[in-house]
Amino acid sequence: MPSPETSRGLPKHLPPAFSMDVTIVYAGKAKKVAVSLVETVADAVQKAGINPQMVLIRRGRQIVPDTTKVADGDRFEAIRVVSGG
Repeated sequence: MPSPETSRGLPKHLPPAFSMDVTIVYAGKAKKVAVSLVETVADAVQKAGINPQMVLIRRGRQIVPDTTKVADGDRFEAIRVVSGG
């Protein structure tokens, strides 16, 4: 049976008091999503209905890794990656 804990030893499912809101902006539209203390920006992007593998994530003017932990009130921009040959 899988453990209900993350690799950091924190529970995956936290009480609502440990829930926070972050804003994801994509294609000019902002969407607030609720995340827990143990979730990353990739988790927040996915909750906003965006495939995290198809975007770069920016906080302010800096690109951040998708493993970045989120904080209450964070605002991120998801930038679509275009590739081709």
